[in-house]
Amino acid sequence: MPSLRKDKEKFQKAILRIVTRLPIELVIPVNEETCLALAECKEELEEYCFVAVPELEILLKSVDKGLSIRIAEEIGVPCPKTFFLEDVDDIKEVSEEVSYPAVIKPRRKVIWVGKGFITMKVNPENYVRSPSELVRKYRALVARYPFLSPDLLPLVQEFVPGQGYGAEFLLSYRDGTLKAVFAHKRLREYPITGGVSTLRIGIKAPSLLELGLKLLRAMNWRGVAMVEFKVGPDGVPRLMEVNGRFWGSLPLAIASGVDFPFLLYLDIMGHDFKPVLNYRAGVMRRWLIPADVLWLLDSIASGCGLNCLLEFLRSFSVPDDVLSFEDIPGSMGILFMALKYMLDVMKGRRSLSGEILPKLSPTPQLAQLSSQT
Repeated sequence: MPSLRKDKEKFQKAILRIVTRLPIELVIPVNEETCLALAECKEELEEYCFVAVPELEILLKSVDKGLSIRIAEEIGVPCPKTFFLEDVDDIKEVSEEVSYPAVIKPRRKVIWVGKGFITMKVNPENYVRSPSELVRKYRALVARYPFLSPDLLPLVQEFVPGQGYGAEFLLSYRDGTLKAVFAHKRLREYPITGGVSTLRIGIKAPSLLELGLKLLRAMNWRGVAMVEFKVGPDGVPRLMEVNGRFWGSLPLAIASGVDFPFLLYLDIMGHDFKPVLNYRAGVMRRWLIPADVLWLLDSIASGCGLNCLLEFLRSFSVPDDVLSFEDIPGSMGILFMALKYMLDVMKGRRSLSGEILPKLSPTPQLAQLSSQT
């Protein structure tokens, strides 16, 4: 199978060849880059099978954080104060208006460059505490990725302290009706400033589910999605982002009684079933390797020390997302992926926070960006 990271077109053609030759009923992309790549050729693929991804125009409303924020603002879903820049030179004016601390937030995680892609994430370097630091870091970030078109310039957003929450949904591909829900609270995340959840617990959160569903309805969403919020000291949940695909903490939802992958299959294949709107709260799951280990190292480096080590050790009774003596092959696969992840970091292919980096500092002549996807 051609690598999507190296050549999107070859990857798309390979998937098309597979579905034309084999009796495949359904293709389910599970990360952002494959969702985008298959959404581009969804119409062609669906001459042979179903593809569990929304239309590209709808998908982009979740992929582009700027679009998500604008839709949320229009319908009254609380958001952090966000600044949209049309030119790098606008950063000076923004630096004088935003409150601190603030966050430089990439508009998209996946950026198509040449034949493949890179990823951009929020990492500790994206947080700023003064106007001069914002100007310096914003200019440095854009200089590192000079192929960003004006509509993909990073956002500047007020920092929202507090606890992270996720509201998960399945909306029917046939008519958009609500078919399943779940909610969780993040107990630990890496990086500690905000990132993927490494330890989380299922909760009942009707107000969060109501807000998340309101936003997805406004997007005309179909399929699975996780709407991420942060609840600050004032008790107001504010939108962080929308993941228009299966999310990293999916095993927690399944363990709590909401089998989103199976329900998605039933829905997209046309089977009727009673919506799953109730689940067990209080179930916990952990992503130990490498995420929770990285949380521990990040916490110690930030001065937490013994308390964080004890907290980490007390969590060993919490079942892992994947690691299990009942699934040795799957566990070995996770360990192999963790090793590959660390090798990529050592070789400069990705950052420790997970960004897939360009092989060199591109110039507009060397890298062509598709601003449509």
